[in-house]
Formats: sequence, structure tokens, C-alpha cells
Amino acid sequence: MAACGSDFTIVVTEPGDVWSWGEGKAGQLGLNTIEDQLLPKRVAGHEVFGARMFMVAAGDQHSAGVTADGTLLTWRRGSDGQLGHGDREDRLRPEGISREIFGGRPVLMVSCGLGHTMVLAVGGLWTCGTGQHGKL
Repeated sequence: MAACGSDFTIVVTEPGDVWSWGEGKAGQLGLNTIEDQLLPKRVAGHEVFGARMFMVAAGDQHSAGVTADGTLLTWRRGSDGQLGHGDREDRLRPEGISREIFGGRPVLMVSCGLGHTMVLAVGGLWTCGTGQHGKL
């Protein structure tokens, strides 16, 4: 699976590894750096995520992924609360979000936009980030 953000690309491979490349000045590549990457570079795999990643999503300057066990991970620009961690902090590496936010239910899908994120979990749809123009 591949996702294209604003000037960067992120993919997840069959074994569940995440690779990214492109503009990294906002840290959206998840590589713990703000450097651009001209070639694909491995972000991490199941040894870091705890389970195989099966999908990724890319926004303007943030990214997200869902593991096979239904865990949501988000990273980079959090200035509008779009990472879903309950703060406005940026994260240079993928960081998991507690399932308690989703009533203990697993996440099925995630989509990232410009400053906002939508999460489909068993039993409902959750949104976070800027609500400008009614997008939440």
C-alpha cells in the first residue's frame, strides 16, 4: 500500500515494514530526522510497531498507520491536534495511540488530510485536528 502526502511518499510492504522518502523538513517521514530522503528508507517494522503494519495514510505534513492488531500510530506535525494524542506536540517517530480513545476497540482504517485525521474503528468514526470548513 502506498500513500502520497505533500511532497513525500510512504509505503507499507507485505511483511509490514514502512518505508518513506521525499521532503522531510517537517519530520513527516517518521525517520527521527527533518532531512529529505531521495531514496526509500525503512521507517520500522513489526519489531517496533508490535505487529505487522497493514495500512498507511499521508496528510500534508503528518502520517499515520494501522497495525494488523488494530493499533493506530501517528507521527509528525501535531500543531492542530491531528495526531490524536490529545496535545499539539510534534512526533518525529511513529507513536501509538491508546485503544481506550476508541472504546477499547481496534482501528480498521485511517485517513489523513490537511491538518486533520479520520479514524474508522470497530463501532465508530473518530476525527481529530482542525475543524476548519466543517471537515471534522
